[in-house]
Amino acid sequence: MLGKGNPTLERLRQGAQAAESALVAAQQHLPADVAAHVWGASAAGGVLTLLVDSAGWATRVRYAVPDLKAGLGDRLGEPVTKVMVRVRPKP
Repeated sequence: MLGKGNPTLERLRQGAQAAESALVAAQQHLPADVAAHVWGASAAGGVLTLLVDSAGWATRVRYAVPDLKAGLGDRLGEPVTKVMVRVRPKP
């Protein structure tokens, strides 16, 4: 079941890798103090969703959205047309 032949596990692995890539890319385009509070990300269909640990830091991330949209398209392989910021405490 854990082998490469299982398509469900392969999709999960690819999704996890894509989420990690989106997170690293977003954190690298944010100021260090702000990036430390972004703990999750996903990108699909031109929409980048970021998970932030508090409402105060979510506001700071939203101020950085224009720079994120401009700088992440090449890294993610598609233009970022929308950035959604969600507040979720770290698990």
